Amino acid sequence: MLEFHKRRKFKHLLYSRIMLVVLFIVAALLLHGVWNMYQKESGTRVIKAKRLEELQDLQGREAALQAEIDRLNTSRGVEEEIRKKFEVTREGEGIIVIVDTPEVEKADVVQEKNFISKLFDIF
Repeated sequence: MLEFHKRRKFKHLLYSRIMLVVLFIVAALLLHGVWNMYQKESGTRVIKAKRLEELQDLQGREAALQAEIDRLNTSRGVEEEIRKKFEVTREGEGIIVIVDTPEVEKADVVQEKNFISKLFDIF
């Protein structure tokens, strides 16, 4: 009988309002921790997507730079680069530099002269 009363006391304590409040507080704390982890995970997912995009951009840039390095490893590529940067020629070759003519400004356009100006130009 004593054992029966001990079990009943235990059940009564387990189902008491105080225990329910304690369990609710523990559940709230656990839920708060889970929510924080969810926010961190979603932020990490966004950052991961950005980093993957940057990685793809850098891999494309690496491929372009590798192609440029391969081009410069040939004698023709070196020659093209030197000619482009320093405007040099081989012996016996000439270089042609095309210069654009400057545009005529509107102020330089010949203005019509009036009768008195023409008269002064004659003298």
